[in-house]
Amino acid sequence: MTRAKYGIFSIIAITALIGIASISAFSSEELRIQTESDIAKAYGHFTLVVHDENGYVTGYMQSDNLVVDTGLDCMGDLVFGTTLCTAEALFQFIEIGTGSTAPTIADSAIETAIGGCSRVQDATPAGDTATPGEMTATIESVFSGATCAASVTEAGVFDAASAGNMIARSTFGTVTVGSADTLTVTYNIKFE
Repeated sequence: MTRAKYGIFSIIAITALIGIASISAFSSEELRIQTESDIAKAYGHFTLVVHDENGYVTGYMQSDNLVVDTGLDCMGDLVFGTTLCTAEALFQFIEIGTGSTAPTIADSAIETAIGGCSRVQDATPAGDTATPGEMTATIESVFSGATCAASVTEAGVFDAASAGNMIARSTFGTVTVGSADTLTVTYNIKFE
């Protein structure tokens, strides 16, 4: 009888421990998922459209991008006035190139800028805050094939017409820009 009594208590104790461990594991997992979904994020997307001299679309490409370390540092700098960036300027310049190496978080420039093709500024970027707690900024630049004809495979967003800091970079399939074409590059970055 004593053995049976201790056996029953042992089973109850083991069952209770397993239950507590399951509840603890569930609560930790639930907390981890909630914490991950509550983390602020910044991510972006490029859209490239080529128009010929008659205005017809001859090329189109969409590509997600990588927000790089310097870009994240500069966002903090612009918000809090620290000295993490080399300049405290707005990210309004897009640069295109022919590099193909995949972006990394440590990138500070595009790989191969197109010679003679300057960065193009969008001095009036748009912002959308239709959803509370989210904001999407849009920068759009138009490049002329007269100076930027190339097989474009990368793009980046900067805070200066030359040098400066890069916030994001992307590589993608070839977008061919002829000498009579125009290339419209639209960059959307979303904060949530």
